[in-house]
Parts: sequence; structure tokens; C-alpha cells
Amino acid sequence: LALQAYAEPITYQDLVNRLTDMEFLAMLPAKDETMAQFSSYDRRSKYDEKTGKYLQWDANDDGRGYIRMENGEEVFAEMNGPGCIWRIWSANPTGQGKIRIVIDGREIFHDRFQNLFNGSVNGFNFPNLTYVASRGWNSYVPIPYQKSCKITAEPGWGSYFHFNYATYPQGTQVPSFTLPMSSNDIAILKAANEKLATKLPPPADVLSFKL
Repeated sequence: LALQAYAEPITYQDLVNRLTDMEFLAMLPAKDETMAQFSSYDRRSKYDEKTGKYLQWDANDDGRGYIRMENGEEVFAEMNGPGCIWRIWSANPTGQGKIRIVIDGREIFHDRFQNLFNGSVNGFNFPNLTYVASRGWNSYVPIPYQKSCKITAEPGWGSYFHFNYATYPQGTQVPSFTLPMSSNDIAILKAANEKLATKLPPPADVLSFKL
């Protein structure tokens, strides 16, 4: 079981393999590895540490929350690396305002949010990794970063977002995601997409039993 910091660099192939590696689901994370999420929840809901009370816990405008305004843009998420975004979700990313993603100090994406989901970005156009289901727009394309990741948006971008991400132990080496993606990384994602479509065993093969 993986209980220590990663001794070897984590490659993009390693990250994408985790999307289809069922045995990896049973492995404990490395020491100091964490998972977290930034979302558009209603910021009026707060916990008062001084009184120990939850304030306005029934506030329900969960589609338009953000951390703060900065240079005229809404700050959605800011992470320190090494880390990786594992899931991006939105219920309504169809506005005109653009999303900005900065990885390790480099802007890699500045376009309408929906373009991360609608197949217009090479690498984000595999139907088993990026798709719309139950009115939710989903992307499971891993986006790793070594030092930092920051996501902001122009007003009018749409509503509702999730960014699920892992933070790895200090000293872990991960690739720094960039767009456009390399042909090698696109081939890696293509293979994962095909495996999800055709090569994972059906439930009967995994849970076969007799009454």
C-alpha cells in the first residue's frame, strides 16, 4: 500500500492510468496526500469559530459563489502544488464570460467555460472523459500542476462549478499541464477513453456469484 511520499516522478501516463485502474481504488493514499473541492456554494453560509455557530446555513444561492473579486474577475479556485485537478463539473457553463486557468504561472486556457466540455478543445473531446449527463457538464481529464493552479472567470460565465483536486506530498514531481496538449498525452487519453468504452469487465465478471 502507498503510505509514503512518491519516490518516483508521477507521469501523465500514471495519472491517466488511475482513471481505469480498479486496483488503485483499494490503495491508501500517500502520507500527506489530500483531496478537496472548490465549488460555487453560497458564501453567506459561514461557521463562526468564536461562537461555534453556523450562520445562514440555509442560504441556497449555490450557483454564483466565488472566493473574491480580483482584477475584475471572480476567483473560483487557487491551489498550491504539487497537485492535480481530477474533475470539473458545471450545471450551466454556457455564459459569454471567459474562464482563465493559470498553471504554474502560465495561462493555459482563456475561453468560454463550455469549451472545456463541448469537444472544441483537443484532448477534452473524448466522450467517456468529457460529457454531459443528467444536465451536468463533466470533465475527467487530469490537469496536473507542480507549483500552483489558479482559476478565475469573467462575470457572466454561467453558473455552478466544482473543481475536485488532489494535493500530493511536498517533493512529489508531477508534469505541468499545458494546452495545446502534446500528441503523446492525447494518445494516452485516447487509450483511456477506449478502455472505458470497451475493455473494462462488466459487473457480472467482477461480482459473479450463485444464490
